[in-house]
Amino acid sequence: MDNFFVPQLSWDFRNLINKSPIFIYDEQYKNHYNLACVVMDRLDTCVKYLNNHITYPKNDEDFLSFMLFSCMLVDAVKQILKDLDIEALSKESKYFRKVCLERPLNLSEEKCPTDDKFFEYFRSLTFAHPFETSRPKFFQNGEIQYSPWVIANSSVGGLHGIPDAIGVRIYSNMYDDILDLRLSFATLKEYVKSRYECISLATKWAENAVAKEKSKWRRQKINRVQEPIDIFREILKILTSRYEEAYDIEKAINYLECINTVENNKKAVKQFHNELIEKIPVVCDAVENLDDNLRAEILDDVIHAQPEKMHNGVHYQLEKIFSYLTEDNNYSDNYKWGLEQAQYFSEAFAKKWVIIKPYEMSCNEIKLLVCVACYIEKLDQEGPT
Repeated sequence: MDNFFVPQLSWDFRNLINKSPIFIYDEQYKNHYNLACVVMDRLDTCVKYLNNHITYPKNDEDFLSFMLFSCMLVDAVKQILKDLDIEALSKESKYFRKVCLERPLNLSEEKCPTDDKFFEYFRSLTFAHPFETSRPKFFQNGEIQYSPWVIANSSVGGLHGIPDAIGVRIYSNMYDDILDLRLSFATLKEYVKSRYECISLATKWAENAVAKEKSKWRRQKINRVQEPIDIFREILKILTSRYEEAYDIEKAINYLECINTVENNKKAVKQFHNELIEKIPVVCDAVENLDDNLRAEILDDVIHAQPEKMHNGVHYQLEKIFSYLTEDNNYSDNYKWGLEQAQYFSEAFAKKWVIIKPYEMSCNEIKLLVCVACYIEKLDQEGPT
């Protein structure tokens, strides 16, 4: 059986909000982010429940539960659209107009409420929350209504030609008679569905926001006629303005500006630097084309080069070197352990290409030389291309 409430509608909204960091960080959008997250989670919960309870309710409890999740769904969409200043169907009287014009309400055309206002009225009586309602504008002056129970089966007051009738019993201070307000369960579902489908308007808003920011970013051009390290710095500035992660660019900058303290490492380090520099045009193209995956892959092949054949324990050593060796951590036991792993790595592998002196070098130089050794060894194992 197909889902009456299409889950993809709320998933599309979720995917677009999660697609871009602008909704978390940008001043234009971030004030909407918390509510957007709440709405997407509530919608998922409500849609799942309602699709599993879409048939006519067997008893009062089933109907009340259906109304509970319907109200959460309707309100979730209403709140996010209000927050985004999007108007949707607020003046429509399509689903409940006939119910309002006929018995027992017998309202005039002038007093007939919108679908949203009728739904608010109907749910207040359904939940007895509050126990009385006097807010609807279509009431008589001073009228108050109460509801002792809901109608969710044919045993209460007849169906009046509605095969799937649900409703509420009403006591009014303006009438001696007891009123039974009934409507079609199918009509109620169609109304709730129509409100749920309005989430597509919020999705469109998110889509437009992403497109607007990307259009600005595509107009950003990198000055390629400057020193390589300055080009990387400009790239970093651009990516930061886009709220994008740029660890690869930060590492490239750190490694290019790192001071070499061992003369014998100069040739190997220069080879590594030259490879980073040669990647600059392609990296610039990727940044200008908003291709972050390609940009990361380009530099990853150099900075995180991994030879196919390496000694046992190398992955543990590399993990500790890069996670423990930070300048703000240099008095901790972890820092000392990172230095030991760097020493083991140097003796077991790196000394073939570079000289690493863990207890004399900066963290940045150690990491640079580790990368240099891995990169050159990888080239050596692969041979001429």
